[in-house]
Amino acid sequence: MAARRRLLDRRHYPVFGHFTLFAVAGSVVLAVFASSGQWLRAQRSAPHVRVIPEGLQAIVDRLLPDDEVVVISRGEEDVLLPDHDLTVPELIEEAVGMSDLIATVDVQEVTGFLADDGMWINTRVVGTVRQVLSSKKMPTRVGQRIEIEWFGGELRIGKVLVRAGYTIQPRRRYLWFLETEPTKKALSTTGMPFVIQNEALVRPWSLQSTEPRDLLEGVTLAEVTKQIRRLSK
Repeated sequence: MAARRRLLDRRHYPVFGHFTLFAVAGSVVLAVFASSGQWLRAQRSAPHVRVIPEGLQAIVDRLLPDDEVVVISRGEEDVLLPDHDLTVPELIEEAVGMSDLIATVDVQEVTGFLADDGMWINTRVVGTVRQVLSSKKMPTRVGQRIEIEWFGGELRIGKVLVRAGYTIQPRRRYLWFLETEPTKKALSTTGMPFVIQNEALVRPWSLQSTEPRDLLEGVTLAEVTKQIRRLSK
């Protein structure tokens, strides 16, 4: 599955009030300018973030008493790479071959939960199908509600907000590449989803310095739809 997930890849100083002396009617008046007071309060209320690597221990056992936000980073996985740089048509052809369903989905609900024996967080994504681009093994209609299990997410454990990997945002439309698994009710992903903005594909999170640019970034949904449907015939 690691090889399959490769498809389309998949941190201040305190400011105090200023004091100024000026004369008013022969008297020296001390004026306190507290313009930075709101900023200081914001600094004090900003949560402390601790970053930890993925480990072989349950998340709940790795939390500290003073933790507020914990971010779990995942190392690079060994993947199988093609022997040449893929073109956009080749990438789309690979996506069609690996996916049981390719569709745009309006995401309504995202719920994080512990996975992998409590060592990671996955997300239950519920949304409504807006457009079906390819459906091989599961007949799907526009307006149908589907459930997707996303590898990553966030969950509050006690008073601590824990984030693992990348998160999916509600009230957005995504292009999803999905597959069915006999042991799961929810659909699994075969590649990174893309946010649909202005009818074009947009990477849902920032590109890391070590990552190559996604070939589908900026491609119009209409063009992707055309090529996927051609290959799905």
